[in-house]
Amino acid sequence: MRWGAVVKGAADTSTKAAFRDVTKGTLAQQAGKRTPAIALTAYVRVEDRARVLQAGYDRFVPKPVESSELLATLASLVSEEE
Repeated sequence: MRWGAVVKGAADTSTKAAFRDVTKGTLAQQAGKRTPAIALTAYVRVEDRARVLQAGYDRFVPKPVESSELLATLASLVSEEE
């Protein structure tokens, strides 16, 4: 399984393009499947969460990120992929 990271705000146009490259582009093709993605963002309104999930992210984790929440989120994605 190949994981990718996008480090800009979830609503940013360049982030959406980078997300597509990581999850559906060359990296995903090399892995032979879709790459799971977690949106880490300071945008925490309900509509922000809906927007990133609608954009194709698998999970939404608001900043500041609690390490335990991030680890639990990663673990849930890994268990779904196996």
